[in-house]
Amino acid sequence: SSVTRTYRPGVTFKTNIHLGNNSILAGYWIERARHIQTGPREFINSNGTVADAWLANTSTYIKHLDGTPYMSRNQLTVSTGSSLFVQDSVNLLQDKLNLQFGLRDSEIKREYFNFANDGTGSCTIAGVVTTCGSGANYTVNKTYGKVLPSVGARYSLNAQQQVFANVAENMKAPGNFSYQNLLVGGTWANGALVGATQRDPIVAMETSTNMDVGYRFAGDAWTFSSSVYYISFKNRIAQSFDPVTALFTDYNVGDVHTKGFELESAYKLSTNWSLYGSLSYTSSKMQSDMLLTATTSLATASKQMPDTPEWLSGLSLNYVNGSWSGNVDAKFTGKSYSTLVNDQSIAATTLINATAGYQFADTSFLKKPSIQFNVSNLFNKNYVRINSGSGSNFTQTAANNPSYYIGAPRFFSVTLRSDF
Repeated sequence: SSVTRTYRPGVTFKTNIHLGNNSILAGYWIERARHIQTGPREFINSNGTVADAWLANTSTYIKHLDGTPYMSRNQLTVSTGSSLFVQDSVNLLQDKLNLQFGLRDSEIKREYFNFANDGTGSCTIAGVVTTCGSGANYTVNKTYGKVLPSVGARYSLNAQQQVFANVAENMKAPGNFSYQNLLVGGTWANGALVGATQRDPIVAMETSTNMDVGYRFAGDAWTFSSSVYYISFKNRIAQSFDPVTALFTDYNVGDVHTKGFELESAYKLSTNWSLYGSLSYTSSKMQSDMLLTATTSLATASKQMPDTPEWLSGLSLNYVNGSWSGNVDAKFTGKSYSTLVNDQSIAATTLINATAGYQFADTSFLKKPSIQFNVSNLFNKNYVRINSGSGSNFTQTAANNPSYYIGAPRFFSVTLRSDF
């Protein structure tokens, strides 16, 4: 069981200046998020229920002899992200050619506060696997930042056709899971951990270079878009489940090269009916074996990144007639691996969804009010998945017994929308 609360206020300042053929956009964005994570426990009754499934009542928590609640984690992470950016869009050749030049200085500062709890894990120090924990208060302050340039070009062949190309740098900071269980050694005295040494987090910032080239067509009834892309990752971060500690752990798996293509097209069959389809292929290969200790490694070279299906496709039939609308769509997800060494995988699956909706007339207060009925997984397909809302749940090898999330069964819902 765990409790997570996040508070995320942010603000953006930006301005747009036009100078001849140049359109300059500049601005500054900042956000400060407070992320509170605890791990209380409750007893399970003989009938399989608990006193408070939402863990809101602290009186139901399992407690130590001194009255403090058992916690598998107890932490606060304050993340301050900021970005100073400028972009120049230039139109040339009678507006047939558009060039975009961008520069972004991004930074994220993480302030991590661990409050003494019962969490433990394993860590590797000087090539030796040992036990690490969170049994005493400690803090971590890390700042990750990089200047990220980008350049793009778009050329109009005629009124219907365009070609484009883009190159951009990106970065990703490690998550706060990298800061858990950093205490090594020490002794317990009167219920408190003393004399422990705080190790430094080993996960480094991930960076990447993204490149894509493509073609677009937009006619009266038919639209089409295609692109090929290549992404070179440095220090790619992957999150894996450690079955020994029952914790998620971030790793740098080294360089990863990702390449593929994307196709999408739409066709207007009649005044009321339209068809849309998409297809993508992704090859995402790790370039080297991942070091586990000073003398051992995991055979990850040339393996596909977990939770990355090579093939994805979708097909949607849409209907609009006055206030009525609806659609039926099929989504295909190809086989994906659940381990870093690719020795266990999840089979491909296709899910069918449907919607039907009606838009009412405006009122003095409501604008475009509508109601929509939704059916997800129309044929009640049984399937499993790796990823969840909190990250990817894969392990290093099949011997570590990967765990999966059961796919949602057929689900009915109603959506109400309105502008004001």
